[in-house]
Amino acid sequence: MSQTPNLHLPFLDANQNQKTVTHNAALSILDALVQCAIRSATFTAPPAAPGDGQCWIVASGGTGLWAGHDLNVAAWQDGAWAFYPPGPGTLAYNVATSVPLIWTGAAWVPLGSALGPLQLASLGIGTAPDAGNPLSATLNNILLNALGTGSSGSGDLRVKLNKQAAGNTASFLFQDGFSGRAEIGLTGDDDFHFKVSADGSTFRDGLKITAATGALTPIAYAVAALPAGTLGAMIFVTNARKIGEAAGAGTGTMAVFSGGAWRRLSDDSAVAA
Repeated sequence: MSQTPNLHLPFLDANQNQKTVTHNAALSILDALVQCAIRSATFTAPPAAPGDGQCWIVASGGTGLWAGHDLNVAAWQDGAWAFYPPGPGTLAYNVATSVPLIWTGAAWVPLGSALGPLQLASLGIGTAPDAGNPLSATLNNILLNALGTGSSGSGDLRVKLNKQAAGNTASFLFQDGFSGRAEIGLTGDDDFHFKVSADGSTFRDGLKITAATGALTPIAYAVAALPAGTLGAMIFVTNARKIGEAAGAGTGTMAVFSGGAWRRLSDDSAVAA
């Protein structure tokens, strides 16, 4: 009897008797393999009380009525076991693990691992991506968990932001109503910046860690441009006088805002150029 090349469904031959038998056999094959849902892929022996139409993948080393049918789809149909060898690309949903499986031609493997690396032009989670934000997510929490040593990992977790060159930016930008308010990272050079903004357009360095030396550099102002301060705020005043320096010859000093004014750390006197 001739068959289809992929699912091996029996054809109805010309002038064949009992066509219903052949037709029903084809329907049984389709019923087992189309939208195939298997109960487990770990059994080597038939279950004691299978339900009509239920399917399993016979694990390697099949015994009893499953002997010699390793890795086949075993279907309980009309009170007997029917076995269907998979072809490359055969899909089966594993009810026991909630994982779809695919036959590669040599093994049943999770569908995700068979797909290999995915390359997507854009991806949205809870929202639609756009050209400016090809990866976009609207959610309340994100968890990135390190792959542990018991799962072939190292137990470490590192998030990498790579920029093309020193003059580019690699940073985290914090926004209020989609308007920038704070930024940390490598912004235009290789020093590490802590920046803030009141309007989303003008950003000011609060702190900078210099890449070459590791030195921590606070925000700097000239005396004439000193901003309004908040109690305890600290800045470097570029032309303020140190103790003993003459008026107009200040070489700069650290200052703290206290008592309503910016004051030299050295002696608590008001800064002056």
